[in-house]
Amino acid sequence: MKWMQKILYQQEKEIRNAPFSYRVDSWEVTKTCPGEGQKIDREEVQCDENGTITNGYSYVVANLTVGNLNDMEITQHIWGFLRLKIRGAEDVYVGEVDQIIYSENNVIKEKNKNTYEETFAANEEKRVRLVYVVSDDLLLNANLYLSINPNGMAEKTIGRRGGGDKTMDSIKLVKNMSGGMI
Repeated sequence: MKWMQKILYQQEKEIRNAPFSYRVDSWEVTKTCPGEGQKIDREEVQCDENGTITNGYSYVVANLTVGNLNDMEITQHIWGFLRLKIRGAEDVYVGEVDQIIYSENNVIKEKNKNTYEETFAANEEKRVRLVYVVSDDLLLNANLYLSINPNGMAEKTIGRRGGGDKTMDSIKLVKNMSGGMI
C-alpha cells in the first residue's frame, strides 16, 4: 500500500452545519502513532512500544478546525457527529473516532461517558486530530469521507429554523499520489 505513505489533502472550503463550522486542514493514513506513543485500546490492533501499528490496520488521521458560529457558549456531543465513512466497491464502513487529540498541546482527550462532548466558548475555534483505526483491507480502492451528522448515525434530514431540511454533510478525503496539494 505505497499510496498510504504520502496522502495529504488541503481542504480550504469551510462547511457550515449550524452551530459549527468544519474544515479539514490535512489528513493522512499512517502506521505511525499520531499521539506520541499513546497506544490504541483495541484488541485486534497490535502495536509496538511506540504505538506504531504492526498488523493489518492503519490510523486515518484528520486534522480538523471546528468553530462555534454562535455568540454564546455551546456544549454538545460534537465528536460523535464526525464519522469516517469508507466506500469501496461493495461495502460501506462507518467508524467512530478512536482518539481525539487537541492540536495546541498534543493532549489526548480522556475516554469516558462524555468523550464526545465538548464546550466551545462564543465564536471559539478548536484544532483537533481525529484518529480512526481502520483495517487495511477496507482502505484498498476506497473513497474516504468525513461525515458530519448532528443526528449521530441517523441518515434522516434535520429540520432547520427558517424552512427547509438540512441533510448531513460530508468532506471527501482525496488521495493525492504525489503528496502535493489538491
